[in-house]
Order: sequence, then structure tokens, then C-alpha cells
Amino acid sequence: MTDNAQLLAVFANERAEPAFAELVARHIHLDSFEIIYQGSRSDLTNIPPRRVALIREQQPWLAPDGNWARTYGYADGAASIVESDDNFQSWDAQHVIPPAASGQ
Repeated sequence: MTDNAQLLAVFANERAEPAFAELVARHIHLDSFEIIYQGSRSDLTNIPPRRVALIREQQPWLAPDGNWARTYGYADGAASIVESDDNFQSWDAQHVIPPAASGQ
């Protein structure tokens, strides 16, 4: 298991909602996710945790309705499938904190 997959396994087992942890255990290959938040937890004290994505699937997949989709995991341990018609640019702009900004 790669370092990335080990960190994601800890997230799935310790931080995630039970439904997400079960989904990970049964169906998701952790190597298919990437960590997208590089800051510390203390940097998030004034931001609602559901607004910050920590992890996401590296490769989007085609949803049944024809939109691209990928799974994201949030700072509060929740996860959701997000569909996009703009390559996730608008969604990421609202939920992903770039590495350069996370340490300010």
C-alpha cells in the first residue's frame, strides 16, 4: 500500500462517516484517491468543515446522466459524489484550498 493509500485508510477508518468507511472497505481502491488539502487542521478553525475537500478521486468517471463525476471526502469525515459539466473547476474553486493558501 502506498503512503497516500495508508493516509486515506486512516481517514476512512477514523474520520469518515460509517457509510463512507463501509463503502471504502467494500468497493474503493484507496490508490485511486489523492490528498488535495495540504494544510493543518488549525488552518480550518474559521471554515465549516463540510466546505473543505481533503481527498478526491484522481480520475473522474462518466455518470449515468452523462456528466463527469468524482468522489470527494471532507474535513468533517463526510463524503459525496460530485457531478460537473465544467471539469470540476467551479466546484473545486469553492471547496479546494490550494497548497500555497493553506499555510497562511
